Amino acid sequence: MPGRSARSDDGAGVVEAAHVADVEQAGNGAEHARAEQAGQSGSVEDSADRTPAFDPATLLTFGDQATTLIETLKSANAHDLEEAHAAMDACDHDRLREIAHRMKGAAAVIGAARFTETCVALQRDCQRAIDEDRNGEDDASIAASFAAFEHAAVTLDAALDTAVARPAV
Repeated sequence: MPGRSARSDDGAGVVEAAHVADVEQAGNGAEHARAEQAGQSGSVEDSADRTPAFDPATLLTFGDQATTLIETLKSANAHDLEEAHAAMDACDHDRLREIAHRMKGAAAVIGAARFTETCVALQRDCQRAIDEDRNGEDDASIAASFAAFEHAAVTLDAALDTAVARPAV
């Protein structure tokens, strides 16, 4: 593996290198599974956005705590996504902005750039509606941002599921 030490004096580096490969594959592999589930033809390579759902190298910096971090993040995101749906249904743009902000911070911890970007877009659109005194009104921009946000959240969740399911070698 270029740029990474694959061996240490006690051989632990070999195990770490194998785990790095597994986590990297998990960060990228969930995209193919989602395409198959959705009945989409073509490979992942055909998709316009090939960015992994999260940065495996960042996740690995948490060492033995990575699995606990993933499980905590998945649980918090599931709860926050439910709250986001409720806020969206109520056209509560202020609350939706707060939730997107919170989720953005958690996603940044594991290098989930694509999801972080959708959180930023949702926050921006919510803030614009609030600034224009349209809190509580339907908004097409927020609906579009929310759809992208939700898709990215589901994509991240699937990638994290894959990362947790892969046993360390």
